[in-house]
Amino acid sequence: MESGKFCPPLYLQRYQFVIDFVNKYNPKKLADLGCADCSLLRKLKFHRCIELLAGVDIDSVALREKMYTLAPLSCDYLQPSDRPLTIKLYEGSVLEKESHIKGFDLVTCIELIEHLQLPEIGKFSEVLFGYMSPAAVIVSTPNAEFNALLPGLTGFRHQDHKFEWTQAEFQKW
Repeated sequence: MESGKFCPPLYLQRYQFVIDFVNKYNPKKLADLGCADCSLLRKLKFHRCIELLAGVDIDSVALREKMYTLAPLSCDYLQPSDRPLTIKLYEGSVLEKESHIKGFDLVTCIELIEHLQLPEIGKFSEVLFGYMSPAAVIVSTPNAEFNALLPGLTGFRHQDHKFEWTQAEFQKW
């Protein structure tokens, strides 16, 4: 729905924001919560500053299907990098306090929170900002105020969205 109305498509704009942040602040340990198809992780694995790249998603099938896209390329073996890079994928909920999701410099949550039930947002905030306590967090979510600009849209932008916030609602959170 969004790709036809925004140029470049919104998901690419969101990824570019993360990439620009990584280029500016050089985090060593990055976790992508709700990594789904691992597309953001694939883009980030080429950034030399990153030593640990982790993805967390509740969908184990998606993780198993896409984990191979994070494997080294043939050229990686021909010209090995001098930097260590570890990539880890975890099946799990962003609502649970698990030891493997602690200790990150940057945590991204790109188009994740709208898939949670509204009563779960408090627990998510507690896990993300309290338990995980990363140095930086990037959260993106659809802006409900733009929905009126999307012809033919009734309801939310995706069938699994439980809510979509306005800018004021997001800032209040």
